[in-house]
Amino acid sequence: KKYSVAEFIEKRDFRGAVTFLEVERATKESLSAQEKFDNMMWTAYCASHLGEYSKALKLYQEVLEMSAVKGNSDLTQDIKLNMAACFFFLGRYEESSQFCRA
Repeated sequence: KKYSVAEFIEKRDFRGAVTFLEVERATKESLSAQEKFDNMMWTAYCASHLGEYSKALKLYQEVLEMSAVKGNSDLTQDIKLNMAACFFFLGRYEESSQFCRA
């Protein structure tokens, strides 16, 4: 059976999803820019649900830069809100507040 990240997320198996995504990123010979973006977004999403907020922030920062290049302001706002949540759960309230207002 071939698995997909959606199956892991539907089961709320975020650890399995992160593992799947990291293996995909490491072993797939060439991910398109969109595939890399999607992979990193899902990895950040899953990491944040696992309480790995620093890891999620690092990935969100990378995809934020990628989305700025695309010029997608709605997506940029979504990423910033996800980052604000990560900052909040890390106790970095000022940064969280800044990202909520950005």
